[in-house]
Amino acid sequence: MKKFVLPLGFLLLSGCATFAPAPPRQVALTTTFDPSEVAWFSERGTGAINGQAFFQTRGGQPRTCAGLEVSLQPKSGYGRERLIALYGSAESGYTTVGSANVQFIPDSADYKQARKTSVCDAQGNFSFTGLPAGEYFLTTGIMWSVPGQEFMPPQGGLLMQSVKLSDGESTRVIMTR
Repeated sequence: MKKFVLPLGFLLLSGCATFAPAPPRQVALTTTFDPSEVAWFSERGTGAINGQAFFQTRGGQPRTCAGLEVSLQPKSGYGRERLIALYGSAESGYTTVGSANVQFIPDSADYKQARKTSVCDAQGNFSFTGLPAGEYFLTTGIMWSVPGQEFMPPQGGLLMQSVKLSDGESTRVIMTR
C-alpha cells in the first residue's frame, strides 16, 4: 500500500502544476505614448457610442459581457501597436483569455489613464456619452466558468472594435466574434 502513496502524491501535485498560469508574453513596443496625441479626448463632446458585446459558445449558449468592464480609449500610435500585438489587428479582433497575458515594454501608465469605462448590463449592453469627435478603440471581455470545472481557467475571451465618431453622432456597435 505504501508503494502507491508517493506515486499518487506525485501525480496529484504534477496535475495541479499544469493549471498554473504561464508567465506573461513580453512584447517590446517601438512606439512611445504621447499624451498630446490624445489630448482632444478630455474635451466634452456631443457624441455617443452605444453597443452590445456577446457571442455564442460551441454548444449554442449565448454569453455576454454582463458585469464586466468596457474600455473606451482614444486612438493613438502606441495604442494601435498594443492592440495589434494582442488581436492581430487595429480594426477589430478577438483573443482568448490565455493569449491576453502580455507584458508590454514600455507599459505607459499615462496610456492606461487615457480612457473611459462602462459596465455591461445583463444583456451585454453598454454606453458612453458626452464624447468628442474622434477615433476610438473599444475593448471588453466575455468570460465564464463551466459548472464542475471551477478550478479550470475561465472560458471566453476579449473583444476589440475600432470606432470613428463624428461631432454630435450617436453610433451603435455590436462586438462579437
